[in-house]
Amino acid sequence: MTTTLAGRLAPRWLWGLRRSAGQWPAPVRRAAYYLWLVADGDRPRFASDLSRRLLSRNPVTYRQKMMYKLSRDRRPILTTMADKVTVRDYVRERVGERWIKQAYAVADRASQIPWETLPKEAVFKVNHGSSGAVIVAQHADPRTDLPDPKSKPGWTRFVVHPDSVTPEQIGALLEYWLGLRYGYCDTQSPEWAYTGIRPQILVEELIRGSGPGLPNELWMHCFDGEVAQYLVVGRADTFDEVGLRRFMDDESEQARNAAGLDDDVWDAVIDASRRLSAETDSLRVDWLLSDRGPLLAELTNYPGAGRLEFNGHGSLSPQQVHEHMTSRWHVPARYV
Repeated sequence: MTTTLAGRLAPRWLWGLRRSAGQWPAPVRRAAYYLWLVADGDRPRFASDLSRRLLSRNPVTYRQKMMYKLSRDRRPILTTMADKVTVRDYVRERVGERWIKQAYAVADRASQIPWETLPKEAVFKVNHGSSGAVIVAQHADPRTDLPDPKSKPGWTRFVVHPDSVTPEQIGALLEYWLGLRYGYCDTQSPEWAYTGIRPQILVEELIRGSGPGLPNELWMHCFDGEVAQYLVVGRADTFDEVGLRRFMDDESEQARNAAGLDDDVWDAVIDASRRLSAETDSLRVDWLLSDRGPLLAELTNYPGAGRLEFNGHGSLSPQQVHEHMTSRWHVPARYV
């Protein structure tokens, strides 16, 4: 990527200094890297609100534009989109019921979940963060256990077999996540959209792909209600990403083929993505490629909190993909 500093092209001597940093002692290298992130608008946890706003005031790179949004965009619609419970009504009102997964329960505490009425396979998640989910599926390795919440596993996902877990184990992990606030840890920048969400538990149906395992996904990066890039993401049975193919907006047919969708379904998904993203300057609309057609996975306000690699295109370099992405995102002078 182009070396920048606070949204402007960095002096050439600074480029060389950055390249030589790998030879510095580890403590010095870590301190220098932290200072660079602050100067480049990356909003580390301990940077002040004032410095975050000042250092992202002239955003050029995708990361800087994301930090600009993180430090300035305070519209309630972002919280609605980030909340895994309220987003269901948002989607229902704008594009209809057909895209929404079935919800078995919404609860404030694990003790309120109707365990006795649930199917053997289900997805248990909290609504106020990314990850924080237990996927109970027959295809999972029966030898996989859930961690003890006392080990503080953090925000992650676990795929387990129905015979390997108990409601008490799932409930304890959900209660642990209910007590966390997403974005506030050493490796994350605060993500404002999550701060206004009332923590709840959502129990949903398990979605299958074309085979017995988890479905692949289709991600659409949208800016001002238009799709700029498509990503088809493969999922292993453990939810790990096993492949990513990226397509530009003028490669819609190739993206459709990679997703395995018919023309009419593809057009409907694009139309739904446009309508769901029309109220904001930047949004990634994530779809599950299920065995009964695309279903909404989630709406992502801050993909990777700006830390994306821009890989996966068949012929374009990550730098070219990055330039395409940033050219399509026009951050507003003021969020209202």
